[in-house]
Amino acid sequence: MIDYKKISLSNQIFEKMEEGILHGKYPQGSIISPENAASDLRVGLGTVKEALIRLQTERLIEDTAEGFKVLGITAADIEDMFNVKRKIETTATILAANNISDDELNALGDILVQQEKAVEESDVEKVKNLDTRFHDIIYSACGSTTYEIILSPIHHKLSKCRKASLEKKDRIMNSVKEHRKVYEAMTRRDINEVEKYMLEHIEHAYTSIING
Repeated sequence: MIDYKKISLSNQIFEKMEEGILHGKYPQGSIISPENAASDLRVGLGTVKEALIRLQTERLIEDTAEGFKVLGITAADIEDMFNVKRKIETTATILAANNISDDELNALGDILVQQEKAVEESDVEKVKNLDTRFHDIIYSACGSTTYEIILSPIHHKLSKCRKASLEKKDRIMNSVKEHRKVYEAMTRRDINEVEKYMLEHIEHAYTSIING
């Protein structure tokens, strides 16, 4: 399983800057000054430069003569990422349903219980973090490192784009209900339902981002 929450300073700064780009702190077309970012985030210049290199790799910024220009994520980028999820994540989930171990199924069940409790407590951040863990277990269980490498960073990025929609209680409730449908279909090894419910989940996530 790919862990995007490793406790390292450079990773934390990357996450903060990525979130700042996705949520408009660093608007599209603006220039990020490494020195100003280091001062704002209260870290060393080297740590910020490491984060900027990774942001370039993620194509969220580009190094220009003026400085680091914010590219952000466009509607076309979101459409592209969801097209990948529609085609690959459904296949990965089918593979996972065939390959998943009892321990992994139990882990999914535990995550669902925690998510349902977090929904009751309106703990959006916990729901979002558990959402990532739920999908990461499926990616890992599918048995394809290639699918995991493709899908994990896409889901990670889109989950940050979905923050506003997940603050709506009806959406987080529906998202968790969709997880339960996928999970229960996986416990039955019902491939048709697994594909159906994961695709529905992906489409609802897409609609929630597009509609804000």
